[in-house]
Amino acid sequence: MNFIQSNNAKTVLFISGMFAGNWIWNRCHGNITDSFKLMIEEPLCAISNNIDELTTQICEHLDSIPEPVTIVGNSLGSFIGLRVAQHSPKKVKQVLISGSAGFGDVGLDVRLSRDKADEIAKYLMNLICHDKNMVSEEDTQKTADSFRNNLKNIVGLIRESNSADGEELLKSIKCPVHAVWGAQDIITPPNEVRSIFENLGLSFELLENCGHSPMYERPEEFADWVNQRLAS
Repeated sequence: MNFIQSNNAKTVLFISGMFAGNWIWNRCHGNITDSFKLMIEEPLCAISNNIDELTTQICEHLDSIPEPVTIVGNSLGSFIGLRVAQHSPKKVKQVLISGSAGFGDVGLDVRLSRDKADEIAKYLMNLICHDKNMVSEEDTQKTADSFRNNLKNIVGLIRESNSADGEELLKSIKCPVHAVWGAQDIITPPNEVRSIFENLGLSFELLENCGHSPMYERPEEFADWVNQRLAS
C-alpha cells in the first residue's frame, strides 16, 4: 500500500474505491484547503481481496501520524474508512463518506471477466457518472487495467462488500460521521442509506445530478462540502 503525501496542516486521508486509484480525487483535492493530503495510490483491489487486511494496513500507517486524521472515502473506501475509525478511534477525528459499501448489494449487474476488461470498464464508468460527459477515456483505461490485473481480488471484495453491515458499523463509531451522496447513484442508491443516517441522527446530504462518485462528477461542490466539515 503506497501513500502519497502533500502539504501540511490538518491531515486528510483520502481512500478511493475498489477500482479507482488516487486519480479519482484529482478534480477536487486542489480545492480542499489547508490540509496535509494523504492518498492511497493504488485502487483497493490491487492491494488485497480482504477488508480486514486493508483496514489493518491503513491503521498501521496512521500509527506514524501524531494527530488524528479526517478520513474522506468513496464507495468501498468509505466502508474501509468507517472500519478504520472503529478499530483506531484515537487516530480518526471524523469520517466523510460517499457512495459507501455496506448498505446493500453492490449493484454492478455485470458478469466479471478478465477478457472483457475494456468493455466492463466502459460500462462501469458510465454507471458511476450520471453525466456521461464527465467520463474520461484515460480513467476508463485505468479502470480496465484494474479489472485485468486484479479480478480475483475484485470478486473477493464484492463478496465481502455485499455481506457487510454498514448500519451496525455506524453504531459502533464514536467520532462524527458525515455523508454526501449523489442523488442519482445507482450503484449504492441513497434512499435507504439516508433513512439509516437520519434514524441514527447523522448528517446526510444529497448532490443533485450526480452519480456514485461526487468528487469525480461534482468536484467543486464536493470540495466545498469537505471544507465545511474541516472548518467545523
